[in-house]
Amino acid sequence: MPKNKLNPSAVESALIFIAVLQERFPGAFPVDRKLPLKIGIFMDLFQSRKVLNVSKVCLLTSLHLWVNDTVYYQCLQAGANRYNLQGEVSGIVTELEAANAWKKLQDPSLRPRFPRHVVTRKR
Repeated sequence: MPKNKLNPSAVESALIFIAVLQERFPGAFPVDRKLPLKIGIFMDLFQSRKVLNVSKVCLLTSLHLWVNDTVYYQCLQAGANRYNLQGEVSGIVTELEAANAWKKLQDPSLRPRFPRHVVTRKR
């Protein structure tokens, strides 16, 4: 059975774009920590993708890397503020969301897999 392997160029592009997000939207993507993001922030970014000069694939991969991370799961505490691209409060983390994050911290097998475009089949 073939094993899955990350596509290095997709990951590298996504990491470079994360630096762009941190520069462009420091209130949502600070360099020194992670904050809970607004539900639906992908659509906000998707609507700005032409201005940001980024493909949908790179945008998806970047957000996947940002939010499927131990530090991000740790910031999802019940009652914590969620932030939009401008760094303004845009909702709160619910108890259910915090419980789901805690489960993912305890059992990494529950974490989402990388999107198909980031994974290549190893022969």
